[in-house]
Formats: sequence, C-alpha cells, structure tokens
Amino acid sequence: MTRAFVVALLFVLALGANVEAAVYDVATFNSGTGTGDVSFNHSLGVRPKGAIFYWSIAGTTPTSAAQAIMGVGLTDGTTSRAYSATSADAAATSDCNGRWGAAGSCIQFATTTGASQGEASLGSWTASQVTVNFSVAPSSDRVVGVWLVGGDDVQVSVVGWTTPGGAGTSNVTGFGFNPAAGDLFVTLAGNGAALGGQATQAQWSFGVADGTDQWVTGWRSEDAAAAANTARYLSTTDCLGRVASSADTWSGAAFTGYTSAGVSVNFAGAITLVAASMVVRVVGRPIDVSTFGYTSGSTTDVSTLTCPGSYLIAGHSSSTTGSVVTAASATFGLGENTTDVAVGIRDADTADPTEARRGFDATATVANPNNLSGYNHVGVANPTPTGFTVTWSTEPSAAMTFGFVAFPSNARLAATHSTAASRSATGARGAASRTALSTCH
Repeated sequence: MTRAFVVALLFVLALGANVEAAVYDVATFNSGTGTGDVSFNHSLGVRPKGAIFYWSIAGTTPTSAAQAIMGVGLTDGTTSRAYSATSADAAATSDCNGRWGAAGSCIQFATTTGASQGEASLGSWTASQVTVNFSVAPSSDRVVGVWLVGGDDVQVSVVGWTTPGGAGTSNVTGFGFNPAAGDLFVTLAGNGAALGGQATQAQWSFGVADGTDQWVTGWRSEDAAAAANTARYLSTTDCLGRVASSADTWSGAAFTGYTSAGVSVNFAGAITLVAASMVVRVVGRPIDVSTFGYTSGSTTDVSTLTCPGSYLIAGHSSSTTGSVVTAASATFGLGENTTDVAVGIRDADTADPTEARRGFDATATVANPNNLSGYNHVGVANPTPTGFTVTWSTEPSAAMTFGFVAFPSNARLAATHSTAASRSATGARGAASRTALSTCH
C-alpha cells in the first residue's frame, strides 16, 4: 500500500465523516400580515425532507393569552396538511370549532368561530432557507414554530385520509416508501367537514407509534354549551382517538402493524374525523416512542433507546392515562440541541363564562398555560448520552404524564455534525448539549 493511496483513503474517509445522515432544526418565524411569500433561514446545511409547523396564534413569545387555539401542519415537500382547533374565552355560550386547511396547506390559522385568518402552503426549501406562501393574509402578525429534518439517511412521507366511521381495521396507504419497524408513524386528526372547511366542536388528536410503542393525546371542547364542557385523554394503547361529548367517553384506534402498502390501524368504534399522517425514517437507526412521568422536583431524567438529536414532547396536565379527565389541556413542543419551541392550551370544564387560554414559548419544550394567566408548567429538554433531562423553570403542581418521541442523532458521524459551529444559538446550553451528543455517535 503506497503512501499516496493511504493519504487518498484518509481523505475519502474524512469526507464520509461529514455526511449529514440525520439533522434537525427547530426555529420560529413571523407570518406578517399580507399574502405572498414569507421566508426564514434554517441551519440544517442540507435541503429539508420534512417539516412540522405549529402555532397558538401568538404575536410574541413567550405569551399566555385568552382564547384556546392550537394548530399543527405536516409536510414532506409535496403533500401538506394543516389543522387548528379553537375555543373562545369569556363566552356566555361556548364557541368551539375545528378547521382544516385546504389541500396543500401547511399552516392554517383559525378564529374561535372557525373562520380562516391566515393560510399558507410550502413554496420552496433549500439547504439554508424555507419559503411559505400565504394565500389568505393573516389578520395579525403571528409567530410560528417549525421543526425541520433532513439528511442522506432520512425519508419522510405525508398522506391525508379520513377515518372509516366504524369499528375494524383500516389501512393508511399512499406513502412514498413502505413503512417498517423503527419508523415513526404520526397521526393528526380533527373534526372538519372537509379540507378547507370548519366544523363546530373542537376535537384534537395527535398520536405516534414506532412499531413497538404508541401514544395519543386528545382533547375536546364542546360547542354551544351553556357552561364549558371540555375534557382530555392520554392513551398508551392507541395512536388516534376522539373524546365524545356525551358522558366524556373515549373512542380509540390502535396501531397494529406495518403492511406492504402502509400502516394498519384498528378502530375500537366509530370515529369520524379528517386525518393526516406522516412517516419519518432514519435509515439504520430506530426512532423511539414512549412516555415519561413527573412526580416532583426541578428536573426529570428520561432514558430512551436512542441518543436523541431531537425530541417531541406532548401530553396533558394529569398523571392519568387510559381514562377521560375533565378540562381540555394539552402541550406540544419540539426541540434539538440549541432551540426549543412549545405551544399549549387550557380550557376549563363547567366554567360559565368560559375560561380558555393559549400559550406559546420559544424557550421551552413543554409549556402548558393555566386557566387565568401564566403557566401550569414550563420545561426545557436537554439531550444526554442516554436520553434527555427536562429542567422545569415552572414545576408542575401535580403528577403528570407526557408522551415523547426521541429522534436519533446523526448516526454516521464520529463527532458532532458539521453545521454545529455555524448555529446561531451557541450559548452554554448548546455547547454542553453538543458535548453530550458527541459521545452518542
């Protein structure tokens, strides 16, 4: 073996070490108030392959304000879906609605009456920038959170579908590749007459499965009630579900397996909802779905099957799983090694007039508002070599359970990914996180 050959081999190996197998970014941007393109920068260093947009109709961050409003959008760059659920505050008669964006929308702002007050589709994305196009002008400037994933080992596919409306097994199909164990299956479901329309009653369902474990968090706020009629649910045996208004009952649908054509979901009963699903794959590295509980203290340590490069946390203000709890409550957040963004809602049960709040915090992974002002709990997740630690700046007032997704770090690197040095948020937290992550690859 000649010296020249060895030098060339080392050069090739060095190039290989910089392959971005799986990279993540969490960011925020402002919608503006007009139609047309809105662009924002990201730090993936590669073209994204998938994105999750989320919002609570906040003009600033952090904020806790009147009206319970929460929305999520999914896109793979080709197919996009977006949904908002809303509930009015201080209403003598409850005013609660759900609205799906038109086909192709990745952002759908909605009023508490269910009307559109801003709608956007994905325009384009590059290795450094994302552009969304607003076809409906936002009624005011809104802050939007976004999670992006990209890399050579990443595959993402989004499909829209409608629940079957009866008990039995249904197959979710149309993905761009055949989902398999270790892939993440995401379900977003809500009421709505059709894409681009609204329906009375706020129904929310967000769930995940990885082939072994699954969870779903759901909430409902009844429309046209003399006193607020609201409830929530967290299941670890379903990936989709619905809280019925009569007797606050839950009807769930469980992930039962991957098929050659897609994903199999078994419905225990009749559920009529519009839905969207995303499958995320990181080749050679499983994505971990599980739950963690909070009992007391300023920190919560969570161990996962992966060394996370990013994480999603969702749940509600209760330790109860598997049964309906009164009062609608939910938090939804995403983070990576430098940035975290969380949204949340709280809608009190039996309140007359109604007490509905929303929250948006671009410094937290978990943020759930209380009924009047401020937050029930706020936490930031920091990755460790064996999972992540949630540090609570506002400690939960009682025991709680949260669902999480741990996305694997850049599997093919021997050190931290090459874009780390160029990230804009490079404070002590980011430096410490990258040091911890560097032992995981």
